[in-house]
Amino acid sequence: MQTFNEFQTYLKNRCKELNIDGCQLAKHSGVVKSAMHKILNGNTAQPQLTTMVAMAHTLKIHPIHLFRQLLNQKELPNYTSTGAKNKGDATGFIEDVTYPDHSRVAVNQKFVKKWKIQNLGDNDWIGRKFICVDVPPTMNVNLPDGVQPPSTVVGLIPASTVILMDDILAGECVEIAVEFTAPPYPCTVYSYWKMVDAENQFCFPELQGLYCLVNVLAI
Repeated sequence: MQTFNEFQTYLKNRCKELNIDGCQLAKHSGVVKSAMHKILNGNTAQPQLTTMVAMAHTLKIHPIHLFRQLLNQKELPNYTSTGAKNKGDATGFIEDVTYPDHSRVAVNQKFVKKWKIQNLGDNDWIGRKFICVDVPPTMNVNLPDGVQPPSTVVGLIPASTVILMDDILAGECVEIAVEFTAPPYPCTVYSYWKMVDAENQFCFPELQGLYCLVNVLAI
């Protein structure tokens, strides 16, 4: 059984990886120093849910991963994701690193969108990648009265329709990045991406993938 001391060790090692100490962890997590000192030294009961979420944000990991570090997984029901192709697979969205939803970009602008996700399952991600699954774009094009829409509708144009990934171990986080070129006219447009395995099968066919949603302006 995983002891609370092992949980403390994980917290301290993660702080060391991020080059922060207990005082900084307390400050950025909104936890008083004395309470954080008790958590790091095992002199308290299991941290509250809100504290765990705040600590996970500071430690730059998904809260579920931190919860699983605290609990003895062998005593829990087998973890599966109903939206996963393979048993034991699970994924978690962490944040939009760049260009969150409805960010503004200029017409014809090149920009790099980055997402951060985490492998929350028991399986390592080997030989996986993200592919663009955009359908012919349907956009809200903002044109003046009397002006006809363009004859060819162009969505976000990715520099590549495939994003290769290094192997990601269970519990690890990874940033996914792709360069886009915005359409040549003002509009609201998105691009949609999903993870596939080495056989090009969708890893999470029932789950929403990653998407980039921007407002294109004639600046």
